[in-house]
Amino acid sequence: MPNKLKDYVTNGLLFDGGQTFEAKTDPVTGFLTAPVTLSRIGVQHYMGFELGLTDRLTDKIGVMRLPEEVFHPDSIKSFVNLTVTDDHPADYVTTDNVKRLQKGQVSGVEKAGDVLAGVVTVTDTAQIKKIREGKREVSVGYSNDLKDQKGEYNGVEYDFVQTNIRANHLAIVDAGRCGPSCGLTMDNNSNKEKIMPTITIDSIQYTVEDAQLVQAIQNQQTAHDAEVENLKKKLTEEEEEKLELKKKKDKAEAEKDAVEKEKMSDADLSALVSERAALIVQAQGILGDKMPECTDCHIEIKTAVIDHILPDMELDGKSEDYINAAFDMAIKKNVKADDTLKNLEKDFMKDKDGNKITRESARAKYMKDELQMVS
Repeated sequence: MPNKLKDYVTNGLLFDGGQTFEAKTDPVTGFLTAPVTLSRIGVQHYMGFELGLTDRLTDKIGVMRLPEEVFHPDSIKSFVNLTVTDDHPADYVTTDNVKRLQKGQVSGVEKAGDVLAGVVTVTDTAQIKKIREGKREVSVGYSNDLKDQKGEYNGVEYDFVQTNIRANHLAIVDAGRCGPSCGLTMDNNSNKEKIMPTITIDSIQYTVEDAQLVQAIQNQQTAHDAEVENLKKKLTEEEEEKLELKKKKDKAEAEKDAVEKEKMSDADLSALVSERAALIVQAQGILGDKMPECTDCHIEIKTAVIDHILPDMELDGKSEDYINAAFDMAIKKNVKADDTLKNLEKDFMKDKDGNKITRESARAKYMKDELQMVS
């Protein structure tokens, strides 16, 4: 049978071969310390759903722990410095969650007859308070491989054998697999009225005589709740990831659009080249040898033209739009001046009668004037 993530073995806090040990509280630190039975050989009973047996969910099933498995060196090593928790967490105790879960630890692990014993030290104030108020049973959370093997031990039948036992944490619980006999007796509470264990399902509280069943169902509820929370977290992370991807996509599209807008079409580029060429020819005709040496500095060329035609115009600190407007104005003034000169030239090329003077008419007029002078 495949290795289960977690099966719960319940053993007694301050319990050893029927003896009860009183916990000790350190007067300086307030830590609670006591002997603890960690594991024992023999048959333990589990509910079918705890073992993943879907066809026997509510059956109590005997599982055998053999001496060679309980006291295997690798198994014993896994109990050393075992983390103490309040109830069983939904998953393994690891470096990712130990700071949040740890209420103490286990030390002094050794074989003691038919059991694996140790010392538990509870260092959490709230947890110590819960123990004093009656939460005194313990349960080891561990992984193991189940071997499908039927048999009988001391008159108790079993269907499976545990192998490769590896401890992960020691949980302080309300009801452990060993029952109330595996509990801590403190301040002589033995005369208190027995309270039937209860379990709440869908906000309805039920009283159940089998404390082991209560604990098993609570473990299942805890695991289910943790699974739901993990699913919610995963969905949230996926939504955030989708949103982040959308943001990156939108940004990339915006940058692409900006680049496209900055690109010049062939027609726009051709028009710009033609405009710059016309500017150079126009400025050369106006400025002559005063033309700036650069050919790609259109603002400098326009400024030189403005200074030539409108020398009184102040251009320092003016924007490119201002210079463009001033240039257009200067060109218009220059064109008007050229037109005036051309008109004057036309007027000088006409006689007093308004007729156009040609070479022949000028020669004829000259000869006529000469003849008049001779006569």
